[in-house]
Amino acid sequence: MRESGGVFVDTSAWYALTDEVDPRAGDAARTLARLAQERRPLHTSTVVVAETIALVAARLGKRIALRLGRSLRANVGLRIHADDEMLLGLAWEEFERTGTAVSLVDCHSFCTMRREGVRTAFAFDAHFRGAGFEVVP
Repeated sequence: MRESGGVFVDTSAWYALTDEVDPRAGDAARTLARLAQERRPLHTSTVVVAETIALVAARLGKRIALRLGRSLRANVGLRIHADDEMLLGLAWEEFERTGTAVSLVDCHSFCTMRREGVRTAFAFDAHFRGAGFEVVP
């Protein structure tokens, strides 16, 4: 496990940054600006990207989802961690152990964060705190 000092960005944060009328949009924008000012490396995963793009497409339309996807893929300051069979297995095991409200994607994020040594999540999802991570904003 590596200690990255970075921040894992969850679907809830990506969505709030994308939907200007989301009640958390202001908090999300301020948090992203602060993280950039602090030069904190940003992490996410292919699974979170897929979930985010699907959510944005369903709620805001495919055009906005495509724009977000292109932006994420082009962001050189963002590390997108790929899924693999071992990580998916660990996520599945955690999913089996957790309460009904915690999604498989969240469990996958927890496992990715542990593997990469990321202790902070940029999320509006209380499950990250419940899993023992620091949460911003």
